[in-house]
Amino acid sequence: MSLDPRLRSPDTVTLRVPLGLQLRDVSDLSLVRDDLKVTATEMRPNGRRFQLAVTPGGTWSAPIVPGVSPATAADPTLWPAAAQPFEIRVCDPRRRYLPLRIVAPLPAAAAIAWPGFAGVPAAVRPAVLPVGRPAAYKPDFVPLFPAIARVAPGARAEVRAHLAIASAGVPAGNASFAVMTVSIGGTVRGLGIADDDGAILVSFPYPLLPTPTPAARAAGTTRIAWPVKIAVYCGRLAAAADGAPPLLPDILAQLNLAPSRVLARLGANTRLPDQTLNVAQPLVLRSARTAPAKPSSLFIVPA
Repeated sequence: MSLDPRLRSPDTVTLRVPLGLQLRDVSDLSLVRDDLKVTATEMRPNGRRFQLAVTPGGTWSAPIVPGVSPATAADPTLWPAAAQPFEIRVCDPRRRYLPLRIVAPLPAAAAIAWPGFAGVPAAVRPAVLPVGRPAAYKPDFVPLFPAIARVAPGARAEVRAHLAIASAGVPAGNASFAVMTVSIGGTVRGLGIADDDGAILVSFPYPLLPTPTPAARAAGTTRIAWPVKIAVYCGRLAAAADGAPPLLPDILAQLNLAPSRVLARLGANTRLPDQTLNVAQPLVLRSARTAPAKPSSLFIVPA
């Protein structure tokens, strides 16, 4: 049944909400809009906590922010002066993404423009920001990093490892929360973060397929592969007192450290050479032992 056009109201009602948070999968920058637990907590003793819900458009939001008076809530022009820091936590019960912590001022009149991208070196930003972005582009999202159990969606490259620290040629613990970059042709294509146990997955779109050489075409070779360079940055970060990960800016700040020595062989100083990434095959990295047996970890020596 349709309504009589004369009975339709021409009024438009605008509801302003005091925060909006967009979360994107760093592997392809798609919006993550389901099955997450997102909370915000006042950063003061006995701070109040509230939970965010996702809108049909994929933005995580809440109708109110604790501590904001009704008069202030009704007037967005007052929000910047009333903003207070809140700790925002993201947890994925399905274990697709690593848990995340950031601090942001609330209320916010627009989608939270996370300032953490400013701390990412320019050479790494192609791995976390849209391709072809304009010079004045300001990110309005927060990246989520895949957990080791994540199955890459679609045609995605996967580089997997368990990062461990070596000292005096022997294992010395996990490289918790270390950061790894994967470069192809001198460009950083993928960025990943290790979990508290040192397990890491770097997932990213494949580059354009290379043109086969005449010799390969004549031989009927169908194998497509790229040489990749691996870099690991480790500041030996520790989890928070309650077991939560460090703040995301502190994790990504490791990219400004000197890269760790990634060992091709445990017990030696031989650096890991460039590796080969094959289409449709995960690349699993590990250091070899001097003995015939292979360890399951990729060992690093932090700078």
